[in-house]
Amino acid sequence: MTAERLVVVAGLSGSGKSTVLNRLEDLGYRVVHNLPVPLVDGWLSWARTIDPHAPKAIGLDASGVDDLESMTWFQNQNHAELSDLVFLRASDEELLRRYSVTRRRHPNSAEEKTLKEALELEQSRLQPLKEAASYCLDTTKMTASQLKEWVVQVFGQNLQQGLRVTLMSFGFKYGIPTYLDICADLRFLLNPYYDLELRPLTGHDAAIYDYVMGQEDARRWLDEFTESLLWQHQAFEARGKVHLSIGLGCTGGQHRSVTLARALAERLQEQGISVDLRHRETPAPKSL
Repeated sequence: MTAERLVVVAGLSGSGKSTVLNRLEDLGYRVVHNLPVPLVDGWLSWARTIDPHAPKAIGLDASGVDDLESMTWFQNQNHAELSDLVFLRASDEELLRRYSVTRRRHPNSAEEKTLKEALELEQSRLQPLKEAASYCLDTTKMTASQLKEWVVQVFGQNLQQGLRVTLMSFGFKYGIPTYLDICADLRFLLNPYYDLELRPLTGHDAAIYDYVMGQEDARRWLDEFTESLLWQHQAFEARGKVHLSIGLGCTGGQHRSVTLARALAERLQEQGISVDLRHRETPAPKSL
């Protein structure tokens, strides 16, 4: 019998929980919003009866979570290897901005509390869940579309297809993606940017690819990083993880990171690993 997938979504009010739950529902999950912790066992029993094969997703009512002991139902399940706790957060400034736009009342607000005080109380109450989360995602700089895309990448894959890898090149000068599981820094390699003839090109061009891969350090990094990823992939897959997000960064995300992301994707695909290759700063040119 195949173990079911259970996703529990918690986090700060205004951080995007509804967006995540709605996208999970679109993907075929049986979803419940704002469920108080004492009602979880009853809802799971009901959901398994009426829809036993569907993956389940629970949006926790933040006011019902005071400590991890109240979530023993989550930690003690027989299918715990297929259970994930997603914790969403955002900066105070962004949460305040979102509330000012929607004009909604914070669930922990009282007449004597300001919105900022309500947010601080909620952050303190949810700290144990944040520390125990499988995925702790900062949505401060994410659009709703980007958050939905992340949900699809992580939880939209068929569980029988094994662990899927998203490989992304990026530039450190533009910030590290908040959703990475593994991040590699390639700034130790010689930078083609300082060759005026190569500067306008990217890692999608043969001249840049040859320049970067012509370095012994680049070839050594590729060999050793690939070997490390192969056994980590097996270990993650054995523990029920369905998605692994890997970022390769250089200064501007134009040359070194693009080149090594292409080379690493090819190595992993040769080993039968499904790879979704993306370039945040320099999208691949479209074929004519």
